[in-house]
Amino acid sequence: MNQPVRDLLHERADRLEAPLVDVSSIIDDGSRLRRRRRARTAGGVGVLAACAVLGAAALPGLLPSTETAATEFSFANAFADLDPAYAVGSSIHLAGEEFTVPTPVLAMVQTTDGIVYSDRQGQVWSASGDEPAVQVGSTDRKGPRLVSEGSRAAWAEPAAGGVEFVVLDQQSGSTARPLATDSRVGDPEVLALDGDDLYLRDDRGLVRVGLADDSAEVLSPWLGDLEVTDVEEGLIAHTVPPGSRARSLNGFVGPSVGGGTRLDSAWTMLDLSDDGRFLLGETEPDTFAVFDVAAGTAEPITSPGHEFLIGYRWLDQDTYLALGMNRPWNTTPVDLLRCDIGTGCEITAEAIGTVKDGLTLPFGESMDG
Repeated sequence: MNQPVRDLLHERADRLEAPLVDVSSIIDDGSRLRRRRRARTAGGVGVLAACAVLGAAALPGLLPSTETAATEFSFANAFADLDPAYAVGSSIHLAGEEFTVPTPVLAMVQTTDGIVYSDRQGQVWSASGDEPAVQVGSTDRKGPRLVSEGSRAAWAEPAAGGVEFVVLDQQSGSTARPLATDSRVGDPEVLALDGDDLYLRDDRGLVRVGLADDSAEVLSPWLGDLEVTDVEEGLIAHTVPPGSRARSLNGFVGPSVGGGTRLDSAWTMLDLSDDGRFLLGETEPDTFAVFDVAAGTAEPITSPGHEFLIGYRWLDQDTYLALGMNRPWNTTPVDLLRCDIGTGCEITAEAIGTVKDGLTLPFGESMDG
């Protein structure tokens, strides 16, 4: 998730009165977003129904004790199952439960093992919910940017005379610093994690770093307003500015800058699906769409009961999360939706809190600008 999502919300605020993402109780009943979680829950309901029919006295072994039931929940399992997390101040909410971190969250990303966040002091923390949070580094306190994939998270860390790029594996707890710049020229920042590759910007331009062997390849000089929004399976979702390799600002998804599939109708590009087949974005301001990368086409997506819809995170190759919003933007709670390619969207959590409460979603950047 990423800067384009944040910018989209702020642009909408400028046009239509603060479009506050209202998320204070994102999964009140602990509902799960993945199909297998639903199947497991359905199975649990069946067992309880059987126990009710046969009687608790007849089947004491099937009924968990109060102590056992109270310890069944695990943040580790919820993170592994990709349940969506969000922060309100220093409280992290996940699957109807919450835990507290040492400082209020400014920007965060979610991994399969927890969250990695930065605070207003520029400190970077790793938190899993099951263990105390640990400070793991630092970053730009005014304009933090973090990226993640799988169990890894990455960010740019100020260092003597320049910047180091840091990659944390939350599963192992190991930290790597595969590349450093000797200056802060070119606004160095992380852009995306894709498998064992880290994509970043430094004074040379767009660089791909191989985490397995610390190799570094310059893919392109930084072309004016070039914007890289995501990378999946080696496919780079990006926009190329006028006067560089395209005659006008256009979206591309391909292995090189200005190459691959050209998405002429892409007004805004956001997040690629895990296999790079689909892209979340907009065909024009406030018109959300899912792009078929291979075909170069876009399908506008709407949700009954919502004036504004924006997808922001893929759960798997054909399922993503979206926010549904209505006027007045600053006072009407938003809904969290789960959407599937070809079948549309359904509300998974209703009426969720406000940015005024210190809400942060895992976009990797600050939501308050």
